[in-house]
Amino acid sequence: MFTPAFAFLTVTIISYLVWRWYNGLHCMDIHNKHVLITGGSSGIGLALAREAVKRGAYVTIVARNTTRLNKAKQELSRFAEDASKITTLSMDLRRPFKEIKECLESNIGTLRDFSVRLVPILRCRTISRQLDVLI
Repeated sequence: MFTPAFAFLTVTIISYLVWRWYNGLHCMDIHNKHVLITGGSSGIGLALAREAVKRGAYVTIVARNTTRLNKAKQELSRFAEDASKITTLSMDLRRPFKEIKECLESNIGTLRDFSVRLVPILRCRTISRQLDVLI
């Protein structure tokens, strides 16, 4: 049933698919796109913001603590090709949506400029993560 040619072809195809997945050809290109990250002043949010900045995205980080936001912006500026691509916004997301929308629109543009998606922008190497981003 299994000939050496069939076995070779199967191993070759599987190897190619594993190689392609491992080398991150499925990473989303976010260069010059706008990414909004809530909780971006520390922890996972800051790590996601750092990755987005390294990929050349316009990044807005949202958090409540202004001091931590300023420190985060300084840190992110070290990785940015252009520090003006980094915006901070101090806001409490427990507020009514209308207030949040007005604050976002007055600081980063109308929400019509963005589409909200759950996208895998960090599907690289062996780890696949889903992120909330505004693009």
